[in-house]
Amino acid sequence: MVGGTVSRGRTLKASLLLLVACCTVPIALAAATLVFFFISEEYDRAEQELKDRASLMLGAIHLRTQNIVESLEVLAGSPAVRARDLATFREHMVRANGIYQAFGTVLVERSGQIVISTRRAVGEPLPIRTVLDTQEKVFETGRPHISGVVASTASDAPIISMEVPVTIQGRTEYVLAAGISPQYIADVIKTHVPDGWIGVIVDSRGLVISRVPDLQLVGQPVSPHFQQYVGRTSEGWIKTTSREGTPIFNVAVASNELGWTAFISIPQEFVGKDIRWDAGALASFVVLALILSLLLARRLSREIVGTLSAFEYNVAALSENRELHPIPTGWAELNHMHRALLGVKSDLEASKKRADEERSLLKETVQSMPIGVVILDPQGNVLVVNAKASELWGTDQLQHFDDFKRITRRRLDGSAYPADHWPIMRALYKGALVQNEEVIHVQPDGSERRLCINAAPVRNSSGSTIASVAAFYDTTDLHAALDQHKLLLEEINHRVNNTMATIQAIATLTRPGVSSVGEYVTAFQKRLMALAHAYRLLTDNNWQGADLCEISKGILAPYGNEQVDFDGPRVQLAAVHTLAIAAALQELATNAAKYGSLSVPSGRLNLRWRVENDQLHLHWQESGGPVVVEPTRRGFGSRFIQETLKKQVDWDVEVEYASEGLKFNLSLKLDLPAVQKASAA
Repeated sequence: MVGGTVSRGRTLKASLLLLVACCTVPIALAAATLVFFFISEEYDRAEQELKDRASLMLGAIHLRTQNIVESLEVLAGSPAVRARDLATFREHMVRANGIYQAFGTVLVERSGQIVISTRRAVGEPLPIRTVLDTQEKVFETGRPHISGVVASTASDAPIISMEVPVTIQGRTEYVLAAGISPQYIADVIKTHVPDGWIGVIVDSRGLVISRVPDLQLVGQPVSPHFQQYVGRTSEGWIKTTSREGTPIFNVAVASNELGWTAFISIPQEFVGKDIRWDAGALASFVVLALILSLLLARRLSREIVGTLSAFEYNVAALSENRELHPIPTGWAELNHMHRALLGVKSDLEASKKRADEERSLLKETVQSMPIGVVILDPQGNVLVVNAKASELWGTDQLQHFDDFKRITRRRLDGSAYPADHWPIMRALYKGALVQNEEVIHVQPDGSERRLCINAAPVRNSSGSTIASVAAFYDTTDLHAALDQHKLLLEEINHRVNNTMATIQAIATLTRPGVSSVGEYVTAFQKRLMALAHAYRLLTDNNWQGADLCEISKGILAPYGNEQVDFDGPRVQLAAVHTLAIAAALQELATNAAKYGSLSVPSGRLNLRWRVENDQLHLHWQESGGPVVVEPTRRGFGSRFIQETLKKQVDWDVEVEYASEGLKFNLSLKLDLPAVQKASAA
């Protein structure tokens, strides 16, 4: 009171409503911050998944097309075409076309005149190709090329032409081309594009090669919005509308090898659908809690105002000597203030209870999250640590920042990463916003996990930092999968190179020992069949090797079990050992069938092996056959086993040309898993 006047203050009702708002709004803001953060994370994850799917899809298509090109190159090296035996070569083309399931295969001269077509009967007139761009590149460079989408000469149907040179006496005489339908590419796209998504492959001209769904658009130009991304990879995803009018997110990935560009699109409504629903539910719950709190405050304010009005009336009545009215709550005049204080205390306790319930709600929400969450106050006390964080860290004893110092972490470069520099501490004391920082986390049992961490400061309305929050999740399996994918590609390249080297050696070493082309082809095919048998065993075992007993019996089966004795434990060979031993046994069996014990009914073959000190010892003993005479020169088998295969597998070989039968001893070092399996057997 100043100068006999009373200042007009805030009403009690307004004060109570403001109190409820101050307790509820910060919690709502924190929940909204977390929701926004998780929605952003979900969008980033979806964008990365879209890029990964596009890259994998393009890689799968490149692998499929490369397989067809390699098959065409093998077909182009056929002796029939080099001998200009086109009738025989046409039969080869028909069989090969059935293997790689092409629309059709043609042999073309440089003028464009088709010489052989698998889609035309023998003797039927053959047309002249009108689109010669890809063919001309093959003649000019002498290397394979793949076209964009073109019209088939036979039926005008859209196809993709894969073309390789046919070289005769060092000169490119023809082009061998296989047409692949857009459906072939679509089948690959379907394995990488879920239902409701869109996958498109376009050529360097921007024409649609294949599209899932709707192959009707093949051969048409890609929409103008995507034309600018043809031949290049987009940095982020592209927001646009599909041909069907659906809002979509897109990414573009270009292939330098093919000259094609892959687009993958996902409807925008698919991205973050679940988390948006959860965010809406959480926001509705927060708003409902705020409204209920305000209604409760309004009701309480009415009761308190009624009591104070009665007290004010009684004070005025007392001063005016008027009759006092009873207090609505039943309070007496002498203890009314005490009871009013008790009422204020009760109201504060009710507000505190509501705040605790809301904090519990926030805590339970954080506990149910599938990622680790930790919240620290400025004193270093752990306010919140959810179950996922405890699980990832391998401890539930996290109450203060000092407990973090018992946890070992390293940066990705291997350097130490002290707890004082962690993202949550930088956010708390420096106000730093840390996004997607990855570290190596060492668990109590010594195992290492790779974590991705995000951290942010939590500020009050005045801008002061009152806490920091860190969220993290385990990316170990993701990086392991990416490393495994890279390793698999490297392994495939390595195996293809080894196989090609073996086939080249077989082709080279077979030539001196034969007298005609037919004999050469027969010998070459038999050796390739032995190699193929070993490959089938490896493929059946996911390229983890094969059993020596299965290899031996499979190779010697054509010669009858009554003349062959096997003796040895089960030994699981590595992939490289499987191929080498299979090739060696095939050569020995061929020699025995032509000159040795398997060439006569009375002959016997004893094949035995043992494992000692991680060393495989294999013994081949022939008996009962023709008298053995040591050859004056080394044949294919000796050179192949002792020179070519030894470069791939380091082994020791002894050959004894005893008169009663050939003896062959082989010794090589096994890896540990094979030795363990042999011991168990």
